[in-house]
Amino acid sequence: MHRIILWTLILAGFSVAAYIIFFGVPYYTAELTLRPRMELHDVLRPSGRYGHGYGIAGSAMLLLLFLYSVRKRVRWFPKIGRLSTWLKYHMFLGVMGPVLVTFHTTFKFGGIVSVSYWSMVIVMLSGFVGRYLYSRIPRTISGHEMNLQQVQEENRHLAEQLRTEFDVPASIFNKIAEIGSVRQTGDSEFRTILRGFWADLKRPFELRSIFAELKEVGDIGSQKRKSLRKLARRRAALNRNLSILEVTHRFFHHWHVFHKPFAYVMILIMFIHIGVVLLFGYQWIF
Repeated sequence: MHRIILWTLILAGFSVAAYIIFFGVPYYTAELTLRPRMELHDVLRPSGRYGHGYGIAGSAMLLLLFLYSVRKRVRWFPKIGRLSTWLKYHMFLGVMGPVLVTFHTTFKFGGIVSVSYWSMVIVMLSGFVGRYLYSRIPRTISGHEMNLQQVQEENRHLAEQLRTEFDVPASIFNKIAEIGSVRQTGDSEFRTILRGFWADLKRPFELRSIFAELKEVGDIGSQKRKSLRKLARRRAALNRNLSILEVTHRFFHHWHVFHKPFAYVMILIMFIHIGVVLLFGYQWIF
């Protein structure tokens, strides 16, 4: 159900953004001195009917981003839905909100509000990094982080399944066990994370090569082959995550320290901006 809702929101978001671009391109690409004389100026300027609406909708989405943090950290907050599902909505709002705010600015950046805008951009871009790191820390179905013992236990269980249920030849079994592993060479955390990223990029090609080898071993049936591929992918991903789990944890902690202050600056200056706008008597359609 959440998948349908999320995809509907994403499609709606893309449609809205595409419409705004199609509708506003002549205005947004015009020189600043020419804009006030354009017909679209009345509706697309930051205080115009549409431009102001973009700002209100985008700001509301930025505020809703914090619901994910509240759901994750505040005990009294209703434990509705999986954390992983909340994170998907969080990411949608984290992309769509800045897009709408950007149209609200009409691509004019200046004054103290620009600090909020660029903080928002940094929060959005660093959010992609955070999402990547988050996905590299093994979690349960409910989205809670697995401890090292649980990860090692699942890795052993997957290895046992490959060995006993599918009778994978030893040479191929060893190759699957090697895929994704990132060797610790004493590099900095950043370089280790980059090597893990490189391992992620290579993994699909390495697995494809192994699956081709398995075809030559013999036909095991389409259904069993499908299950084998799923298991091998899971094992390879777990190998990668397990090999640099400690480094990923530390880097994820540093990422939080970097990400949060920009989010707070963004919200603080956004409220100041809203307060000033209200003080000067600007109103939307209400």
